[in-house]
Amino acid sequence: MEIHEGEILTAAGKAELEAELENLKTVVRPHLSERIHESKEFGEKAEGGEYDDARNELGFVEGRIEFIQDLLSKATIVEEHDPSKVSLGGFVEASDQHGGEHTFNIVGPAEVDPAEGKISNESPVARALLGKRVGDVAEVHAPAGNIEYSIKKVW
Repeated sequence: MEIHEGEILTAAGKAELEAELENLKTVVRPHLSERIHESKEFGEKAEGGEYDDARNELGFVEGRIEFIQDLLSKATIVEEHDPSKVSLGGFVEASDQHGGEHTFNIVGPAEVDPAEGKISNESPVARALLGKRVGDVAEVHAPAGNIEYSIKKVW
């Protein structure tokens, strides 16, 4: 993923990335380096296996470290949000026209995690919800048809 100046991160997302970065640098990287060193000592380098696995994992970790550092250096951090309306960094509870209940956390693209209800501020759902207040209805135009969300709670 290419990172552009002004990529958006919430304060919580920044904190999560900083914690991940610290763990990668102080725990994961040294552990993988030790695995590589031990594999060399036991002559496993020629056989592949553990040595190759550890080197591949270390390559992935180094790439992730670089990605996080780049993201943190270029990101615009959203420290606060307006709890009176749906806004970046905030949460919204809404029901759809079929009676489904949904809780969304509006975040920047780098923080998206649909399983956790974190949706990108650039997504059609978030774009329809942003700026709405309790009692408002947001209409999302989707390929499968329009979806209406009634805003129940914002925080």
